[in-house]
Amino acid sequence: MNEDKSLLRPEWRQWLAENLALGVGVEEVEQVLVGAGVSLEVARAEIAAAGQHPYFQACRQVARHFGWLESLMETYSALRAQDGGRELEVREGSPRRSSSAATTSATGRWCSRGR
Repeated sequence: MNEDKSLLRPEWRQWLAENLALGVGVEEVEQVLVGAGVSLEVARAEIAAAGQHPYFQACRQVARHFGWLESLMETYSALRAQDGGRELEVREGSPRRSSSAATTSATGRWCSRGR
């Protein structure tokens, strides 16, 4: 995907990287490029070059991470929908705990002392 060697215009290289990063299939990307007048050989070479570029590989890793976060948020949303939409109770004038009410244990985890 070296710009000096690429036969695609910059906007097509950006489109290619974006669609591959979003998970669009190689065959579908190939078809669009060929439909736009790019030869099949050039389309395949550009797709292969994009997949080997270190920036693109980093982009895919970030996309996988965001996909995981999105899945986690969907799970939280589904769990929230199952609780009947209750709101959290807010109590006015609740006594605040003093800073001595919690301490760290020998393992470094926070634990609360008895009331």
